[in-house]
Amino acid sequence: MAKYSMLQILKSAMVAVAGALLAIVWIEQYSPSIPTIVKTVSPAVVSIAIMKTPEDPVGDFFQDAKKKKIEPEQSGVGSGFIISKDGYILTNAHVVKEAEFLTVTLDDGKEFTATVIGYDEKTDVALIQIAGADFKSVSLGNSDTVEVGETVIAIGSPFGLAKTVTTGIVSSKQRETGELVAFIQTDVAINPGNSGGPLINDKSEVVGINSQIYTRSGGYQGISFAIPINDAVEIADQLKKTGKINRGKLGISMGFVTKEIADKNSMQDIRGALITVVSEKSPAEAAGIQVGDVVLYVNSTEIKNPMDLPRAIGKLEPGTLAVIVVVRDGKKMSFTVTLDKLD
Repeated sequence: MAKYSMLQILKSAMVAVAGALLAIVWIEQYSPSIPTIVKTVSPAVVSIAIMKTPEDPVGDFFQDAKKKKIEPEQSGVGSGFIISKDGYILTNAHVVKEAEFLTVTLDDGKEFTATVIGYDEKTDVALIQIAGADFKSVSLGNSDTVEVGETVIAIGSPFGLAKTVTTGIVSSKQRETGELVAFIQTDVAINPGNSGGPLINDKSEVVGINSQIYTRSGGYQGISFAIPINDAVEIADQLKKTGKINRGKLGISMGFVTKEIADKNSMQDIRGALITVVSEKSPAEAAGIQVGDVVLYVNSTEIKNPMDLPRAIGKLEPGTLAVIVVVRDGKKMSFTVTLDKLD
């Protein structure tokens, strides 16, 4: 039986303790706990009060009552997060679109009146700004690398309850709901007031904007949707430049490619977008695109399903030349289209 001196035992113990401490540091640095993530991100998460002037019923009966000053009231609440030190904030379009003005409250309780830089109802992304400098801002992640099953966290103001934290996992990626963006689906508890708040990964990075829930009751039922941050940033960049989004228009309606259509066109895979309607005097008609064509590419962007087509076209500005690759009667064909403006 081996014998160990007290010095050897002490050395072994010290090595074990040092290893444990290094492990704790590694875990904290590379896999922080939820409380650590919340402490990191919370200073950049804001509550947004939607302010509107209420209707004055007395004014309908007495003309002089219209001279009475009616103070704006809070008509709703949402959430948002600061993305730059100069006070730019991402939130949802449906949070800000009907507000007369917005009051933004920071994590430390300070209040600001926000300016709406612009919003895009088609993607439900809005960009607002508060005056000041050196604001705490979030770190933005890459929503393309989000994995199904990974832990995600939401911080927001459900029902006006600011600084509420909920957790869950990513349930699905690229969830199609007929919107202009494909959502990140999660089981994170989201309720009215969470809209516009951040969806955060385990690296303390924002990977999405919490936007919608699937519900039959009006409240959370286990299915929530977030706008991927990569899409949101693209929209925000355009809003910052021009205050609005100008999208290209092809002038078609589309449907799904069935196995029968794929076989007819000698396609190995069922993919693409089937052209079901070509509008008169549209860019598509002028270029020679026909009903029955299956769109495979817009420039270098592959079209895997019908919703990929309006998304690809929508990222191009009106007047842009786009190369549309289709398969027709088993043959690939290319058309150069000058896009119209989407209303």
